Amino acid sequence: MDASSSINALRRFFALRGPARQLQSDCGTNFIGASKELEMDNTVQRYLSKEGCSWNFRPPHASHMGGSWERMISVARRIQEIPCSCSKKVT
Repeated sequence: MDASSSINALRRFFALRGPARQLQSDCGTNFIGASKELEMDNTVQRYLSKEGCSWNFRPPHASHMGGSWERMISVARRIQEIPCSCSKKVT
């Protein structure tokens, strides 16, 4: 993904979700590779700083640093798995 594609993806994300102060990601190989590639071209970093946003990586093997949102995801999944008692099954 080149710099202009990354900026367009960030613009779409900010348009849908609103502006963000921080982007946090784990140290997955795809994120690290993208970060190294984007460091060569400072266009994305300039765009993020202009928007007042920073991209932070959680340290490797520090799952406790993302525990709050991981917990929210598991709660949302558990709620989705509960069958709705108000819906009637058609036989």
